[in-house]
Amino acid sequence: MCINDALEEIGWGKYQELVYSNCFLAILLATLWMEMTSLLMYDYEGEYWEIFLLPVCLNFGSLIGCYLQSYITDKVGRASTFKLSAIISSLGGLWLCVFPFSFMFHIGLSIVGFGLGGDMVISYTLLLESMPKSKINHLTLLNMGWNVGISFFIFIALIIELFWVFNTPGWMILIWVGTFSAGFLTYYRSQLLESPHYLYNRGDFRLNGVLKKIAEINNNKDYIPRIFLRIQDKTILGNNHENMLKNTILLTCEYFFANTPYYCLIFFMPDILPKCNDYALYTVMFLQQFSGIPGVITASYMINGPFGAKYTRVLGFSISAFLMFSLSLPLNDYVIFVVSCGLFFFLTIGLSTLYTFSQEMYPTAVRGIANGWLCGISLITGCIGPALIGQIKNMSGITPVFYILTASFGLAAVFSIGIVDNTPEKADYIG
Repeated sequence: MCINDALEEIGWGKYQELVYSNCFLAILLATLWMEMTSLLMYDYEGEYWEIFLLPVCLNFGSLIGCYLQSYITDKVGRASTFKLSAIISSLGGLWLCVFPFSFMFHIGLSIVGFGLGGDMVISYTLLLESMPKSKINHLTLLNMGWNVGISFFIFIALIIELFWVFNTPGWMILIWVGTFSAGFLTYYRSQLLESPHYLYNRGDFRLNGVLKKIAEINNNKDYIPRIFLRIQDKTILGNNHENMLKNTILLTCEYFFANTPYYCLIFFMPDILPKCNDYALYTVMFLQQFSGIPGVITASYMINGPFGAKYTRVLGFSISAFLMFSLSLPLNDYVIFVVSCGLFFFLTIGLSTLYTFSQEMYPTAVRGIANGWLCGISLITGCIGPALIGQIKNMSGITPVFYILTASFGLAAVFSIGIVDNTPEKADYIG
């Protein structure tokens, strides 16, 4: 019996719901801290260089945490590293609460970022390797955490903008919320078991015990572990080395060109929308992010339909390119609002499918480090993309930005066409 058959026999139940909720909250928390840092840049009291270093410190910590913890997760285990990342984020949050107005604050942001880097790279892997193969579409639904996280942040920021009357800066409330949430996740993740696929791949004697424990949590009292432990055949990766390398290069390019417009839209949306007050701006941005939620749900069905992962991405990024170009045309305010919401809908379809497909493509033995690389590319894009596009906007106005982002979406669609899933045995690769 292979590991996929064992997980199918156990089925989807309370334990998989526990894993899903942990991974979903990890994505939501990472989004909350990133958006909170963007708010800090406007409200933080300090020199220009101190304000400039706020997102740099968070992103630098996330990048280091992403790469280092992706390596650790392949050596030590998924759940163990996932628990460690929550502890690190909690400690970083406490550091921020103690040192809110000094250079030590920047160190705290780097510590928080290090923990979040682990959350971003491990969440998808742990969920994929803990659920039955027949429920693989739930991995795509995990991407709703990004949209819900940003929507939640915008809602809280709007409440603070309208009703906060105390002397304490409003952004400190968000710091406390983020720290408390990380502390809660530290406790919540303590209930997680190690990934069955990880144990199976390493021939770990704990596998039968973990499978039996999952069955007990799911109230499947009839399950009896019958799996034969074995270490994954290394020739599987070796025989497909060239195809894997080609796909990784193409995925790297697709990640870069798909994420560049995404981050730029978040940063420059106030410049794209018609002039309005803060209340209207927050409301529109909330609805835009909310539009991404049905996009994630749509992607989860399209991936398993005739379109497959490849053409779902092509469709999502191609229509995004068309809508991005449409925003460069002279449109009235209501049409701009509708087009921008449609843009986030199709952009989310493309990105959700991309994040899911990249998880499924790699074998268990290298899944952690491979997806750590791709997650790192996304973080690097989030750093340099808005900075470069921002310079272009300052020199030439917003119109050239529309053309550049349109081309970026188009290139993401082109690179997605060239990627082929050459996985010979799905049982050895995914759950």
